[in-house]
Amino acid sequence: IKFTIMTFKISMYLLFVALPLFIITSFFENNEMDNKNFKNEVSIAKAMENPQDGAILGSVIAPNASILIKGINDRKGKVEVRGKTDENGEFFINGFDEGTYTITIEANKNKEITTYTFNDVEIAIGEVTALGTVTIE
Repeated sequence: IKFTIMTFKISMYLLFVALPLFIITSFFENNEMDNKNFKNEVSIAKAMENPQDGAILGSVIAPNASILIKGINDRKGKVEVRGKTDENGEFFINGFDEGTYTITIEANKNKEITTYTFNDVEIAIGEVTALGTVTIE
């Protein structure tokens, strides 16, 4: 009988306490990620409503490397825009004036720098220029 009462108490605890807490906790954890993604999408959408600059996006595959992305417009006196990738290797960098840029991706792995360069990248106000995926080994 003690085993049956104990089993009943454990079952009631799981049914009325643990399960609802698990459901509530998982709802808020998933909701936080949705809110983070939603905020990023809203900020991009707001930037595109009243565009004042251009942007680039893409991704870099460079395992265990630190990535720096530079856009240089030599025609406007070496105007430089810098940015980095996120933890997934993706980047969205805005702040570019209209013009033609040289986009350089630098991968620093074990103090050895490897670069990949895009020449003559046209950037327009209110537009996002997709550079694609670059693999640096």
